[in-house]
Amino acid sequence: MNNLVKNRIENIHIIRISVFVPIVKIVMGGFIAMAICALFIWGINDMAIQSVTSFLSGGTIISIIMFFYIVLIVSIVLGWGSHYYAIDNQTVFIYNGVIFTRTINYDMAGIESVEVDQGLLGKIFNFGTLKLFNPHLKRELTFNHIPNPNEEAAFIHHIHPNPVAFVVNRTQ
Repeated sequence: MNNLVKNRIENIHIIRISVFVPIVKIVMGGFIAMAICALFIWGINDMAIQSVTSFLSGGTIISIIMFFYIVLIVSIVLGWGSHYYAIDNQTVFIYNGVIFTRTINYDMAGIESVEVDQGLLGKIFNFGTLKLFNPHLKRELTFNHIPNPNEEAAFIHHIHPNPVAFVVNRTQ
């Protein structure tokens, strides 16, 4: 491997989605699973539930619900782990997928500005959205739920091939 390719690989900056997001999804899924289990446990007198429980026992129904909750957890973790962004001074890469992977890349020189958006939870837990504007594509590249978005925007500005034509906007 020549030095140019090796240096480019060593200088790639990886950005992953904040770990706060999958944790919230898993917790919310747990609350929903518990609510459904509670519905079946305490709602046996309801006619619609009695028709379901007439051929399935309560333990079987709860086991099915828990199986789907475990599948939900696995899909959330795999989705979080397989979706990330890689940036170097020439290209922005977007990677997505576990079995069927998809890679999209954009020229870094075409990006003229980056905007940082943070909501209330984003400010509390330090994550937000980066929007990189590319006038040639006439669209924004949106990186949702990024940890430390202001630091990432400053990093992108630092490595941008033409920092004079580059603007960083921080919305509050």
